[in-house]
Amino acid sequence: MPSFTPALMLLVLLLAAAWCVKWLRQRYAIAGAPDAQAIKVISSLAVGPQQRVMVLELTEPGSQARHLLTVGVTPGQITTLHSTPVNAATYASVAAGKASPAA
Repeated sequence: MPSFTPALMLLVLLLAAAWCVKWLRQRYAIAGAPDAQAIKVISSLAVGPQQRVMVLELTEPGSQARHLLTVGVTPGQITTLHSTPVNAATYASVAAGKASPAA
C-alpha cells in the first residue's frame, strides 16, 4: 500500500508558498495616491452584447494636463473614436452628463 504522506506534504508546502507570495505582494505593493491614476473611466455605455463605448480621462504623469478619450471596445480590439484636451468647462459638462459645448 503506497504512502501519500510525501505527496500531501508537498501539496501543503506549495499552497503555503503560494499564500506567502500573495501576502508579500499585497503587503509590499507600491501604491500611489488614490487620485493619482493615469486612466479613469468617466462613462461607459453598452451598445451591444459585447460592444461598449467608453469615455476615459487620461492624466499625463508629472503634469496636470488631462485629455478625454472616447473609445469603442470590442472583444478583439479598442478603437479611438475621439480625443480632446480637458479644461474646467469641458470636464464639468461631461461630469454632469451634458453634451460638450464644443460639439
